[in-house]
Amino acid sequence: MLIKEFRVALPLTVEEYQIGQLYSVAEASKNETGGGEGVEVVKNEPFDNFPLLGGQFTKGQYTYKIYHLDTKVPSLMRLITPKGALAIHEEAWNAYPYCKTVITNPDYMKDGFKLTIETVHAPDRGIQENVHQLPPELLKQREVIYIDIANDPVQQSDYKPDEDPKNFTSTKTGRGPLKGEWRNEVQPVMCAYKLVTVEFKWFGLQNKVESFIQKFERKLFLNFHRQVFCWIDKWHGLTMKDIRELEEKTRLELDQTNTLAFSSSSQHKIDQLVQKRFRFSSTATGLTDSERLLIDSIKRRAPKKKPNVYFEVEGLSDTPVVALSTAEEYNLEAIQNAIIKQGLYHKMHKEVNEFDDEVIHLTAKYKVDEKMREFFLFREGSIVFWNMSPNECELFLKFLRDYEINSYDHDIVNEEREEIDVVYTNSSKSRLSNGLIHLNLENDQNVVNLEKFAFSNAIALSVKLSIWEANLDRYIDSIAYITQDMKEGRKIKLTREQVFQKTGQLFGLRHRLNLSSDMLDTPDFYWDREELERLFSATYSHLNINKRTKVMNEKLNHCIELMDLLSAHLNDIHHVRLEWMIIVLIMIEVFFEIMHYIERLAVPIE
Repeated sequence: MLIKEFRVALPLTVEEYQIGQLYSVAEASKNETGGGEGVEVVKNEPFDNFPLLGGQFTKGQYTYKIYHLDTKVPSLMRLITPKGALAIHEEAWNAYPYCKTVITNPDYMKDGFKLTIETVHAPDRGIQENVHQLPPELLKQREVIYIDIANDPVQQSDYKPDEDPKNFTSTKTGRGPLKGEWRNEVQPVMCAYKLVTVEFKWFGLQNKVESFIQKFERKLFLNFHRQVFCWIDKWHGLTMKDIRELEEKTRLELDQTNTLAFSSSSQHKIDQLVQKRFRFSSTATGLTDSERLLIDSIKRRAPKKKPNVYFEVEGLSDTPVVALSTAEEYNLEAIQNAIIKQGLYHKMHKEVNEFDDEVIHLTAKYKVDEKMREFFLFREGSIVFWNMSPNECELFLKFLRDYEINSYDHDIVNEEREEIDVVYTNSSKSRLSNGLIHLNLENDQNVVNLEKFAFSNAIALSVKLSIWEANLDRYIDSIAYITQDMKEGRKIKLTREQVFQKTGQLFGLRHRLNLSSDMLDTPDFYWDREELERLFSATYSHLNINKRTKVMNEKLNHCIELMDLLSAHLNDIHHVRLEWMIIVLIMIEVFFEIMHYIERLAVPIE
């Protein structure tokens, strides 16, 4: 067991820190678009009569979460990781100014791993010797570490000039910059006493793992509290009501599932309307306006995107990233040869060696402005345009038609297109935030190309999934009348061959969705490229691909069950027909035998 107490002094009051901390947590969450995926909130409720810190605090807010990290790690890691090792349980008691968090792994490590973080926020400079009331035996093991948010070194990858307390001055409060021995001079002042206790009971690894976790926690505390202070002009003056509204807004932005909740009476109403759905479309007569609206909500797919937050952004491009899926497959070799002869575009040097046969990255030879006009062609039948005008996109799509294999309907292609706005920046890291792609052009050109590829890869998956969703919706509409015919006892108007063909269509779509695409898994290309995987996963999550794939599989399962039922029914009819034919043949044979018997009786005896 390794115990360290980190003392973080800040030029704030304890009351101000509560607002600043909650605001910073919400803002940090918005910058990680994929943050909500794989998090199961088991409980989030007030608690009372639960003694904390020797009974000084007894009530507050309790949360219990399970982090399913199997959605966050590469597929190779999932294969070699034991079952349960990637499920992290977190319990937290917030009784501000005291907070306690306990992190465990009960499914695999059981009592072999436990991380406890206890925090006391006090209006002093970090001078209390035993604020956590540790017994003498634990007090001897504890190591005290002071964190100076202004003077402690920060890793180059984490450093941001606008989040440096040595250079920052608050326009609202006049606090800062923090120079020299500021902790002994500033007013107001408070200290966050963070007691971190790590237990990792694996022989041979205990000391290394516990030391690593403590170093990581120190880095986390340093970077976070630098942000809290340097963002003071953003949160100073906010009330707890404002913070709760911000938290709710953030929750909506990160929410991956938009589900409709209905009461039992509403569910009964839906059941009735579903029956009407097989007789009428939502535009037909015989339905009220409210019924049409409810039927349309039943037919609606899982949302393609998380909600965007629109605001003015410096560097926002006039031309969004545009993605379309126009065919089941492209003949990339023929396209490449034709483009070389055409002379308008040239192929970029391959940074993505693993995808040599699956993707072509092309750029325009002739510049219209400073931005590079380019696009990615995916063999699976999708194309992603960057900085290309609608006219140029349309012309290239016409050129592509000769090289498409099993082209899609033009109306569906345009209806299911995907567009995402781009912000070009020269400061922060490339990321997807609030529905916008932020691309850092200061990086090496090869790095920028790889980042564009990561974004494009996820967007291409989304438009391909959109086409499959549209095709499945059409298929469902084509068989909608069957259940009504079955209910009313009418004859099934399909032959066994037609049912077999429709079943084949379903299995073909299921095969493409689950076996021939990357809808269910992160491509292996990203497993050793963490930054690119972060961009791919954030875009994948923003476009709700995981949820949409699950919904589509549920629809496919339902359709296949219906086809199996029809096949069994038609087979039964066929078997009954064969049995009647056999019975008739037997009766004919019996008839002739009787006639022969009568004939023999009628012959006179000589």
